[in-house]
Amino acid sequence: MGESMTPEEIKAARKSLELSQKQLGEALGVATRTIRRWEGPNQPNALMKAVAVRDRIEQMVADSRRGYVDLTKY
Repeated sequence: MGESMTPEEIKAARKSLELSQKQLGEALGVATRTIRRWEGPNQPNALMKAVAVRDRIEQMVADSRRGYVDLTKY
């Protein structure tokens, strides 16, 4: 299992994908409010849960850099 992402890393990854919080939540199968919590300050419990999606977010960023993002595959 990887390490959790910081709120800043999550937000930066989402913005690099040009996704809204809602769109990222839909792609990852979580609620928009969950993305808000992950991106917010002082959320240790939420960040622990973010560990499970780090690889998915990183794959989305990598795919985006190659010019391909299919939000249904994540």
